[in-house]
Amino acid sequence: MQLLSVLAFFVALELLLALVGVRPLTASEDPYVGFTGSLPLFVEETRADGGVDMVTASYKLKWFNEQRFARDKPDGVTRVFALGGSTTYGHPYDDAVSFPGWLRELLASADDTQTWEVINCGGISYASYREAVLMEELLAYEPDVFILYSGPNEFLEARTYPGMAETPGALLRLGSALSRTRLFALARSTFAGDERPAPQEATDDPDDSRSKLPAEVTTLLEQEAGLDLYSRDDALRDDILEHFRFNLGRMAELAADAGAHMIFVAPASELRDCAPFKSEHTADVDAREAARVAGLLQEAAVLRASDRHAEALARLQTAVGIDARFALTQYHLGVTLFALGRTEEARAALERARDEDVCPLRPLGVMREMILDVAREHGASALDFVQIVDDECERRFGHRVPGAEQFLDHVHLDVAGYRLLGLALLDRLVDDGLLTTRAGWGEEAIDAVGDRVEARLDRLAQGFALRNLAKTLGWAGKHQEADRLAQQTLALLGDGDAESHFLRGSFAGHAGRLDEAVVHYRRAVAIDPDYAEAHLNLADTLISSGRPDEALPHLERTVQLDPSRSQAWNVAGLLLMRAGRLDEALEHFDTALELQTDARTLNNRALALNLAGRSGEAALDLLHALTLDPGYAKAHYNLAVLRLGEGRRDDAIRHLRDALASDPTYQDAANRLEALGEPLPR
Repeated sequence: MQLLSVLAFFVALELLLALVGVRPLTASEDPYVGFTGSLPLFVEETRADGGVDMVTASYKLKWFNEQRFARDKPDGVTRVFALGGSTTYGHPYDDAVSFPGWLRELLASADDTQTWEVINCGGISYASYREAVLMEELLAYEPDVFILYSGPNEFLEARTYPGMAETPGALLRLGSALSRTRLFALARSTFAGDERPAPQEATDDPDDSRSKLPAEVTTLLEQEAGLDLYSRDDALRDDILEHFRFNLGRMAELAADAGAHMIFVAPASELRDCAPFKSEHTADVDAREAARVAGLLQEAAVLRASDRHAEALARLQTAVGIDARFALTQYHLGVTLFALGRTEEARAALERARDEDVCPLRPLGVMREMILDVAREHGASALDFVQIVDDECERRFGHRVPGAEQFLDHVHLDVAGYRLLGLALLDRLVDDGLLTTRAGWGEEAIDAVGDRVEARLDRLAQGFALRNLAKTLGWAGKHQEADRLAQQTLALLGDGDAESHFLRGSFAGHAGRLDEAVVHYRRAVAIDPDYAEAHLNLADTLISSGRPDEALPHLERTVQLDPSRSQAWNVAGLLLMRAGRLDEALEHFDTALELQTDARTLNNRALALNLAGRSGEAALDLLHALTLDPGYAKAHYNLAVLRLGEGRRDDAIRHLRDALASDPTYQDAANRLEALGEPLPR
């Protein structure tokens, strides 16, 4: 009885504080992350009739679609804000065929009793902590419904959580719960002076232990090191997931306080045709075991290419036994099980591959459960789009392992997929009692809406969108998926698009299909003789395929078109070195290094210097290369060879070990160590 009295007292106190205008901390700030600054998404613009519209600020158009709506909501309008990342945006297209775009058109046709206004607030690369801040801004515009499609971008930006790893989980959850109460907000304001700035304000407070983030997105993949910045860190992953859950709850409460209906969407992703972005062995896997896994994967690939899937499966199961957390092994296991018709097992392996990806750009399985749980906890609505995609996959293809037939890449939908999501949201609004469809609404009316929406995406626009997406995927190292899109791009834009041929050449080259790469690069330079990068890649591919004499004219053309391309001078130097023209080769390497000091060029010049009998200078170049890139395995190996020639056995062994530490599959280094009677590193 005493406990009930205490609880009743605190509930009454919370109600009283609400009446006097005290807001919980979560209504204005994120206790996990601080922002160095934030500019509003929408700015005012006065119409000719004197009314005021809110329009997307010009400085935000890099990340957001252009949108417009009346600042003061007209009578009879139901206003819907859709938040999320690039899938909400409609990438690789735009708002016209995004799921908010589909929903806007579907609602206008399905409900003739009210006016629906759907505003696309999807920001490219935006994660939940940015979406929560954006929701705060949108509360000023009389929202009726919020739709959140969030999850794929939580790991895109560099973040740290000082002290979280040492704080017990129960205490973290208690702090999160307290930050949602008005009593805690009043206490902090009273005793601490409320000096801590809200996340949208600039802050230089040294006592603010939250991870600092810039006003706009700066992804890890945009930095020069790219994927190298990702490594296995389970503690950080757990912190990011805890923060994600917190943000979902925070947004549910913001919507509830505003009297708006909240719909959480559990995002779907491709499984079958999307290899992990980065795989990493666990710390207890030594170099020999890592090399064994690499060998098993290669054997399995050869067996699968000849349809010997059962034999490939045995190799992959052995590899999983060595390291079950190596994402690429789980991926190939899943693909092989799928080929054998064991689709349920295939899905389990492919989900494990997604969840073990060290660069997790697809929403993790646990995030789906978090979204559905938070919706239940806060009385919000939930749409499990994962299940919807699976059901559609089963309907169309007879299995529940979604792949390239439904996705353009790892998370982005094709036009039919965006339509599917728009229709599912319409049905959710009906089920939630927010609208009743008009008489005559059905498949014929839906198809009519589809014709209107799809007419906005002409063939050229679709081709350019897919080409840009192929470039993005190639940049992220997803060459197989990018090549698939580049094929579609050529079909849409025609054979005369030089950039599409360049992309196809690039992806074929990465896959080792050098003759095919040469064909596409030759076509690109035939279409555009001034395409310097295509000339350079063509030359490089011709060299790799044993045709160096054909490469030299393209290198000369590259340098003529763009003398600042250090790589062209470097590759030309390699050609001259292989032809025995060492003086000319060294001149080319010198020019390349004047333009850009690069570890690979230093390594190549060292080889030429050594051939010219200048081993001392060669060693200096290799040491310089290793200061620029300490993990450059070839430079370690070449320096080891030089040290052996000088009789410096211990130095040579150290560099051979360093080469294998950087690249456990470096067979030449392993052979040298074994020839010296040394054990391979573990």
